[in-house]
Amino acid sequence: MYHHYIATKKTQSINKVQQMLGFLGNNRAPEIAPETYDNLDWDEIVKLFARDGDCPQEIFKSEKEVMRIRRLKQSQMQEQQQLQMMMQGQKMQTQGEI
Repeated sequence: MYHHYIATKKTQSINKVQQMLGFLGNNRAPEIAPETYDNLDWDEIVKLFARDGDCPQEIFKSEKEVMRIRRLKQSQMQEQQQLQMMMQGQKMQTQGEI
């Protein structure tokens, strides 16, 4: 009986999140007010679906690995932005010389 109760609660959690995400999508929240998604912790949503959906944990990277990947991506993005700024500055210099 207790296991059935737990399984029901897990299913309810997943259903509630799906309902909320569906509501946002159906009402075009990403188009109208994309900042509404700032309210959501996407990592926690993924963890909830994985945990309550009995998804095998082996398919997920460790939090440490996820943080390492995100730092690397952030660093690469910053480098790309700096490169673009340098190229834009060079282009403006060249145009000024013509």
